[in-house]
Amino acid sequence: EYEVAMTDGKIDSKEMANLQEYIDNQNEITNKITAAQTNAQNEITKAKFLGGSLSYESFDQMREELKTNYESGKETLTNALTNALTNLNLSKASGEISEDEYNQMVAALYEGTNSSIKNLQSNVKSFELDAIAEAYSTELDSVLPEMEGTTQEKLSKFLEDTEIQGLTSDQIMEKLGLKDNSKISAETAENISNMLKSLQSEFDVNDFFKVSGEGLKNAGLYEFLKN
Repeated sequence: EYEVAMTDGKIDSKEMANLQEYIDNQNEITNKITAAQTNAQNEITKAKFLGGSLSYESFDQMREELKTNYESGKETLTNALTNALTNLNLSKASGEISEDEYNQMVAALYEGTNSSIKNLQSNVKSFELDAIAEAYSTELDSVLPEMEGTTQEKLSKFLEDTEIQGLTSDQIMEKLGLKDNSKISAETAENISNMLKSLQSEFDVNDFFKVSGEGLKNAGLYEFLKN
């Protein structure tokens, strides 16, 4: 369908839909492969560091490797975006697609890439929280008793709702409902507290590519970031 739409230099509404479907399919394939590869790398990284006791220092090393995995996945997605934009620019330059059609497809590409990068970012946070939950499963088995969910889900919600950067480890343990837990030594409390603090100060999940301009607004899809 893509080749047919590109042969006669004219694009009707049906061919335009086919072009959009082609781009969407290519994005989906790239996104799935990138996510699968990055998750596999993250699993290997987590398994390597969970082989022994997880201290704050080894946790920090694990985070650096997870960040490297994320950057690799982001680079793959960015390269795929560059290739797709190159093809669209060639099509626009040759008159095969109009400015508005170009803007619509570019907007869709940016939206899809941003969504995939956000997923990679979220997955890094999930692996980090999961590592804490696994490494300290016994110590954290009664964490936040009033809250439903897995240990990872509870810790994630806790970090979203509670500012802990200026708190001591004792204060953090109290907020987690673990202050009087005999299973948790002072060293363990310090390790867990420092890990949670580092996660709370980590990068926010947000748009990587910012798209603006009257052309994209006039494409009628959505109004992108105005700044």
